[in-house]
Order: sequence, then C-alpha cells, then structure tokens
Amino acid sequence: MMKVNFQNNISDFRVTTDPGNYWGDVFDNGTGNGVLGLVAMDEADIGFSAFYAWPTSFKVVDFPVSHMRSSVTMVTARPELLPAWMVPLMPFSGAVWGAVGACLVGATYTLYKLQRFVNKHLGT
Repeated sequence: MMKVNFQNNISDFRVTTDPGNYWGDVFDNGTGNGVLGLVAMDEADIGFSAFYAWPTSFKVVDFPVSHMRSSVTMVTARPELLPAWMVPLMPFSGAVWGAVGACLVGATYTLYKLQRFVNKHLGT
C-alpha cells in the first residue's frame, strides 16, 4: 500500500491489475474485466493503460484528452553503396534489358535491310 498526500488530505490507494485481461472489455450484462471492466464496474476510480479508445468503450467509460506517442523503430544493417555504373541499370529487371537489346538488334537489322533495298532498287 502506498500513501499519497492530496491537498493536506491523506488518501490511500492501491494498484489493481488483471494480468490475464490487461486492457479488458465490458459485457452487455454490465460486468467486465481488465482496466475497462474495473472502471466500468466501479471497482476502480481511474485506469491507466496504453490502449486506444475504441467506439465500444465510449458506452461505459469517459476518456480525457489522450496523451499518446506511438512509434516503431526498426534497426537494419547499413546498405552498401552500388558502383556508379550500376545505378542506371538497377531500376529494370534482366528481362526488360533483354527486351531492349532485342529491339535494338531487330531495329538495326531492319534498317540495314531497308537501306540495302533502297540502294539496290532505287540506285544511288
């Protein structure tokens, strides 16, 4: 038990937890468990927890202004830099570069054959 002094009045308080149902829920018959259930059934005057105010909770308890900060920190290995010559090649897959090469070879062959046709039949 811990003692706290509020405006010259000595008040006792106790910490109550429900480890199996930490955040808890309130049921249709008015009973509940966890933080929400203890507050809704007047077994606790105030509840502290890190949970979101779901719409179903507003039916049984009041929420003050929330003070929340939520974040996720991910730690990974630092990536190695690619050589400068690979930078323009990396955005496309090998299949795309193969298609570009095939189009280049096909266009070169077609233009070569057209030039030979023009030289042969139109004579320059």
